[in-house]
Amino acid sequence: MESVVTQGKWNRKDLSRSLRLSYRFKFNDAIFIGGFLAIGWALHQILLFGILAIILNISINTWLGSILAWTLAKKVREHKVTTVSDEGISTVGESFSAQTPWSAFAKSKESTDFYILQKYQRGLFDTFFRKKAFTSRSDEARFRSFLRLHTDASLLADPILDRLSSGE
Repeated sequence: MESVVTQGKWNRKDLSRSLRLSYRFKFNDAIFIGGFLAIGWALHQILLFGILAIILNISINTWLGSILAWTLAKKVREHKVTTVSDEGISTVGESFSAQTPWSAFAKSKESTDFYILQKYQRGLFDTFFRKKAFTSRSDEARFRSFLRLHTDASLLADPILDRLSSGE
């Protein structure tokens, strides 16, 4: 299958939205909330502080995480060219290059603005593809074909893209 090439720069808004999408309830969150149970507080206290703890934890992981990633990681702000092929995903930026084989990804899913590739190893960042980075609908359809072929894909129904990808 012919490879797909995307290029562009992330903006701060897209980075923040991608971090919110990638946040998952983690083991640390369960331990933190479980600590309230171990103290022996009343149920209403546990619910109140548990809900506040979850809100605080999510806001720190997403909002503060996006600010730190934007200011500290120059790679996030660089112009990148990404090539998707049967071998994997290759990304070349102004100061780096990376090659990731398909075997690193367990699942892929689609949101309204992003394609999200989830890695096998826990604790690593997911890989995001902005839909607006594709130069044509046929490139996006080929990308969806790669996802179906190489990952456990959970994609939104799109009759046009599905027809384009089945025709190749």
